[in-house]
Amino acid sequence: MHTLTVIEELGRSIERAWAEHRHDERVFAEIAADQLRRLDVHDRLSPWEVLRWSLSELELPTQRDQPGRFGQPPLTLFNAPRFHIDVYLWFDSTTAIHAHGFCGAFQVWHGSSVQTLWRFDETHRHNLFLRSGVLAAERSETLTAGRVQSIEPGDAFIHSLYHLEHPSATLVVRTHRSPVAMPQFNYLSPGLAYDPFFDDPTAAKQLQVVRALVRSGRADDELLASLLDTCDIQSCLGIVRLLDSMWSVPVPTAAGDRPTNDRLRPFVEIIDRRFPELQFRAVLDHERWANRVSSIRTLATDPDQRFVLAALLNVPTVEGILSLVAGRHADVDPIDQLTDVVTALGRTRSAVDGPNLLGSDGFEPIDEFVVEALLQVEDRSALDRRLARDLAHLDADGVRAEVGRSLDRLRPSPVLRPLLATID
Repeated sequence: MHTLTVIEELGRSIERAWAEHRHDERVFAEIAADQLRRLDVHDRLSPWEVLRWSLSELELPTQRDQPGRFGQPPLTLFNAPRFHIDVYLWFDSTTAIHAHGFCGAFQVWHGSSVQTLWRFDETHRHNLFLRSGVLAAERSETLTAGRVQSIEPGDAFIHSLYHLEHPSATLVVRTHRSPVAMPQFNYLSPGLAYDPFFDDPTAAKQLQVVRALVRSGRADDELLASLLDTCDIQSCLGIVRLLDSMWSVPVPTAAGDRPTNDRLRPFVEIIDRRFPELQFRAVLDHERWANRVSSIRTLATDPDQRFVLAALLNVPTVEGILSLVAGRHADVDPIDQLTDVVTALGRTRSAVDGPNLLGSDGFEPIDEFVVEALLQVEDRSALDRRLARDLAHLDADGVRAEVGRSLDRLRPSPVLRPLLATID
């Protein structure tokens, strides 16, 4: 039997069912999801068989993503006139928050993922490719192997995926493109939608030149400021995000802020002055925080630790985090589970003399009690009252001082930012 027999059966069954509806894109997602469930590919074929098959073929099917922009790698397995079937392998943990310029469905083929669904309410349209608004998480859930998810085009389905296993694999059935849903947006919190495929040859080449100047140590701040004062809005965003990624050095502050860079500040001020609707300072702050949590996640090997990091990164409220954790181990109290994982991260160092996996310099016994209490209180006064029971040998002033020292140790941690937000 040919390795891809089940894939060909899937493709042909979708084509027959869609043809009965005159190839109406409004029903394609439902058809693709139904056929994925019916044929249950993940139980009949492994992604590893497919990868080995790809190396034995003289010529592969036409590859829809030859450069490998989405997936590590993406591999096209079946082509039809109006749709195709891909498998995506993932070694990195997180996809960007994104909408889709196509419709279809996907099945988790190997591993599992935390999926968060988002809503974007537009408040300002800068141009066709860039919009400002409010980005809000609606709900999160765990997708395990075999789970099927339909994909609606445009902002009807905005999601992000945090892959728990290393690697994960996803089988995707999708139309080539849905013109009415273009451009296909990525989203940055707290509210920026941009087209990641926007292509201006001059802007792209200038960005490459800026990268070369920075790498060679010859980036002239006056020249960069002049460029930012005159270039278009997309170029401004690209340049400053590039400079931030190349210059940023983690510098914890008393408020637990993400990395800062004094050299970048005047360039951010230029964007704030020219394009105040972008909320760029808040966008940059959140992007830095997310990058730090993601980098910590790459050092964690325990599945429960990776899951909790996914919850902290993708779910904005303590209630939502606890709900997601509770769904993973129904027989374990989610507060106990979350506290245990944070404690383990706090007691594990990323290097001999480096910070722990929370991203802070230390983790004392009292910090475990403080973390547990943060999951149950809404303000600092309640936190002190809650911990007075664990610190019964101290008076009220002593409790507040001890809790304050603990919070000072915990605040530099990007991982604990959602928990600390309830009292800061």
